[in-house]
Order: sequence, then structure tokens, then C-alpha cells
Amino acid sequence: MTSALSLIAWQVRYEQRSFWRNRRASLFGFLFPVLLFVIFATLNKHAHLDVDGGVSYVTWYLPGIIAYALVTTAFSNLAISLASARDTGVLKRVRGTPLPWWAFLAGRVGSALAVAALTTALLLALGAITYGVDIPVETLPGLVLALVLGAACFTALGIAVVRFMPSAESAGPVLAILVTPVALVSNVFFPVSHGWITDVAGVLPLKPLSDALHAAFSPATAAPGIEWSDLLALAVWLAFGSAMMVRFLRVQARAE
Repeated sequence: MTSALSLIAWQVRYEQRSFWRNRRASLFGFLFPVLLFVIFATLNKHAHLDVDGGVSYVTWYLPGIIAYALVTTAFSNLAISLASARDTGVLKRVRGTPLPWWAFLAGRVGSALAVAALTTALLLALGAITYGVDIPVETLPGLVLALVLGAACFTALGIAVVRFMPSAESAGPVLAILVTPVALVSNVFFPVSHGWITDVAGVLPLKPLSDALHAAFSPATAAPGIEWSDLLALAVWLAFGSAMMVRFLRVQARAE
């Protein structure tokens, strides 16, 4: 058990070095959500929204951009990384090395989650220090549960969706086209309440994650701040993503 954990830790460290050396990947995966938060929060610093009993825009926007950052790192970046590894033959070559295939995958996943955790921490720090957002304490359990379940859900989906990516070159644009419209209608950048659009967004996994995080930051939410309906929706998507992920890994194993 100890040797397995050490192997995974070594692989995560290696993947982290590769990630930060790739300026384009690190710019999009780490800095892009942070830049979006700074831009929107600065432009709307004194704005207030008539939601959750009345809150400042920045307080409302922070959990939304955290949800978006989690999707960017745990879903989009991970999928693009694995698609590239598949197309360049890295996945095949790993089978012929002493490194277990599961350790390689765990390293990719662990690196993506490390970036997600760092981005979340930076966004929380910026929100609290620069824009005066109150970080929830009483509703912290709801915040942590939403982040953990959301990370697991989008990680599974990020691995699963590689099966449907025709090439690494097309993965980035396809995922951008997929994620951006969903984010626009999922209470990420601004409140959305528009009949069928809200209903459609509610079926997808980003809105439950965003709503669960918004509830944790809302002053109207009582402790412990757990939104069970949103977490249940994420759990359903986690189960679906896990099943699709297993199918992708089996197909990949047969192809090699």
C-alpha cells in the first residue's frame, strides 16, 4: 500500500512538472478562471443582486467561477491531456514500461485535481482579501461536499469523454464548444431563470454543482449548508461517468 501511494505521488509530481512547463496549458487551466473572476468582480464590485435575500455580485459570482474552474481542470484539461496521450502513443508505450498503467492514470488525475485545488484556494483568497467576500464557516460541510463530489463527477466524465474525441487537435475546440454554452446557462457568470433553459441546465451536471456552491455561500442558507438534491444530481452523473469511464478504459486496453 505504501509503495503504491509513493508511486502515485511520484507520478503526480512528474505530471505537475510537465503541466507547469507547458505555458499554454497552465495559462488556460490555471490562470484563465482566475482572470475571469478578477475581470468580472472588478467590473461589478459594487453591484448587488436580488437573489438569496440580496447579496453582492462578487459574493454570488465567486462560487460560480469556482465551479467553472473545477470543470476546466478536472474535465476539459484532463480530457485533452488523455486524448493527446492516446494520439501520440503514450498510452500504448506505458504498457511496456515498469510503470503500472493505473499509476499513470492516477498521476494524470491527481495532477488535474491538484491544479483544481490550487485554483480554488487562490479564488477563495482573492475573493476574501481583495473583494471582501465572507468565506462560509457554518456551511463549510456543504461547500466541501459539493467540491469533492463535483471533482469526482467531472474527473470521471473527463476520462469518459476521451472515447468520443476523434483527435487531440479537435478535443480543445470541441470541449470549449461543449462547456461554454452550458456554463452560460448554469448560474456561473450571472443568475439564469428562463423557463426551459433553466430546466435543460438543471439536467446537466454543472448547474447542480454551481447551485450547491452558491447555497454554501448564501447568507440565507442554514448550517451545514448541504443541498441534498444538487448532490444527488452530481452522484447520478458520477455513476454515469464512472460507467462510461470503465468502458473507455476497457476499449483502450483492447486496442493496445
